[in-house]
Amino acid sequence: MNRQDTQHETIKVVRDANCLDPERGLCRAQVKDLCRKNRISDVTFYNLNSKYGGMEASCLKQMKELERELSQFTR
Repeated sequence: MNRQDTQHETIKVVRDANCLDPERGLCRAQVKDLCRKNRISDVTFYNLNSKYGGMEASCLKQMKELERELSQFTR
């Protein structure tokens, strides 16, 4: 993944991780495999998961729009 990836792809990576084993949580080997498959680092994955975990794509889009509006006011 890179900065040009869509919001849906970001949500998909986080959702795929949450589907691995919801009862026990994520094991480190599973996260490494998922990161390798999506070409991201472990750190990037954990940052995405903490920021976007539990969100749907529509919520992410709305959050990005609000962040854009806020950045206009802070300039």
